[in-house]
Amino acid sequence: MALKISNVTVVNDSKVGILEGINISSSGVTIATTIPITITQGAIGDSTLFTFATGTYKSAEVTLQIIQGSNYEITKFMVISNGSGLYLEEYGRIGVSATVTISASVATNIVTVKATSTGTAATLKGYYTLIVA
Repeated sequence: MALKISNVTVVNDSKVGILEGINISSSGVTIATTIPITITQGAIGDSTLFTFATGTYKSAEVTLQIIQGSNYEITKFMVISNGSGLYLEEYGRIGVSATVTISASVATNIVTVKATSTGTAATLKGYYTLIVA
């Protein structure tokens, strides 16, 4: 079995490569897609990190760095849905006192993953990997 990585776009910005997306496939069938996240968020409110259709994908794993002034955190979490039920589990968060919470919802077979800031403005950077249904 060969692992193939395709559809990779790298943008050169001041000699720093920024990954635009990766498709991972096995035997010609895409099994996962990894996509970057970059969001600047206001002091209070929520931002949609990403959405996915449960007919195409069932689960996602996310790595997210949160910067709020001098407070820095990184978190890892997973979300899975069958189209009606939804489970979200944050299994790693380290750093200094950022005030951003992660939530998810599902409606009409679309999962929406959000970050909500309750303190100062935040910059969110990271990536998520969607696994094909």
